[in-house]
Parts: sequence; C-alpha cells; structure tokens
Amino acid sequence: MRRAGLSEAGVVDVIACASYRTYANRLNYAFGTVEREPEGPPELLEALSEIRTGREE
Repeated sequence: MRRAGLSEAGVVDVIACASYRTYANRLNYAFGTVEREPEGPPELLEALSEIRTGREE
C-alpha cells in the first residue's frame, strides 16, 4: 500500500476499516440479521439442512 502512495496513517486506516467490516459482518451473521448460504463439507451441509427442515415442521 505504501508503494501505491498511502502514508503510514493511510495504511492504518485501511487496516482498521477492513477489520471493522469483518467484525461487523461476523456479528450480523451470528445474530442472523443477514442470511447467507452455509459453506463447508457436504456432510455438514446435509446435517444443517436436516436441522432446518426439522425446525420448519
């Protein structure tokens, strides 16, 4: 980033913004305010699907 012309403060700002965005996204996913498709091994996805189906009945 320094090669692109950012100052030390600019680099810190970029890191802080990226860190906050990651933190906020994880909170939103944890609280269920944002729906997203789960990722992972097929066995885990199948188990999650069965759990969701059980809740909907």
